[in-house]
Amino acid sequence: MLRTILRLLIKTFSGFFNTDKLSDFFPVSVKGIIIDDGRIILLKNEREEWDFPGGKIQLNNSPIETLKREIKEELNIYVNNEKLVDIKNIYINNLNIIVVFYMVKVDSNHPIDISFEHIEYNFFKKDEIENLNILEEYKEIIKKILWKE
Repeated sequence: MLRTILRLLIKTFSGFFNTDKLSDFFPVSVKGIIIDDGRIILLKNEREEWDFPGGKIQLNNSPIETLKREIKEELNIYVNNEKLVDIKNIYINNLNIIVVFYMVKVDSNHPIDISFEHIEYNFFKKDEIENLNILEEYKEIIKKILWKE
């Protein structure tokens, strides 16, 4: 009975305003995982944390378009061969963010040139990850991927 009443309320009010606005929304971010010679590239952000290249999906962009654009902006390189690795709900800066992780291959000879968004970049081996200032969820993904290498 309660379900029927709720459905009727939704049906009635959906004619006046977008009822999708009543649900919780989470930003979606895409991150690229780039491995070179058994090492993974990470960028240091303004919070002194190491992070993958990538960013939030903008309106009218697909996850892959966003990933390629963000990596080009942040590292000055092109990537391809995107392979979905994992999707996690991560709590960052008092905000729940859905993070979609892709393995990518570098598809350019451009030298790495980081954007203003980051302080520095570096390549890390599996045994160096544990001591980094990096989200635990990111550490888990790195270990899982580098273990396969």
